[in-house]
Amino acid sequence: MTTPRLALIISGHSNSGKSSFTRCLSMHANVDFLDFDREVLKSEANDVSEERAKDHVGLWSAFGEIYERGNAMPLISELTKRQKPILVDWPFNADDKAVRMVEAWKAVGIPAWWFHADSDAAGRSCARRPNAQWHLDNLGRHVASIKAHEKRLRRIYEKRWLMALDGKDQRPSHGDMLHQIMQIDPLSWAQALEGGTFCTCVHPAV
Repeated sequence: MTTPRLALIISGHSNSGKSSFTRCLSMHANVDFLDFDREVLKSEANDVSEERAKDHVGLWSAFGEIYERGNAMPLISELTKRQKPILVDWPFNADDKAVRMVEAWKAVGIPAWWFHADSDAAGRSCARRPNAQWHLDNLGRHVASIKAHEKRLRRIYEKRWLMALDGKDQRPSHGDMLHQIMQIDPLSWAQALEGGTFCTCVHPAV
């Protein structure tokens, strides 16, 4: 039996493939999609349409309330008003407030998943990206912050901690990742994608 979920949040290790997965899933499912990295860059460049900015202002405020105060109720209220579930690609920065955000989501039943990566494999993936040195510099800080909080993070995410890039540079397909998610969170809006065209998608080489 599937359960309706208001949101699905994908966070995790840099270069684990979370952005590739969420972009692909958003193209195949009838959901709204919020990519934090891209939205922040567009906002800073004033490259956000008036309609989109208006649509997301409540979400930004609600996420800010969780980050600053650990209060998830404004997010629940905002999501309840929406006609579609929302899929979020969240670039996790492991500080105490970010960890508290995950705890708050869990407390109100919003599924947040961690896509993990072997740090050496993530470095090799990073090196193949455009502007590789910039990505590698940021990766070092990201890995250090994850290691500092890893025990606490694993306790919070529990079964929602998935290996998305192993030490041999192997990645599961998007379909395999979705299947693992559906075993824990049987998302009603994603049910039709299991065994369908979504499962033919794969993570990019980088």
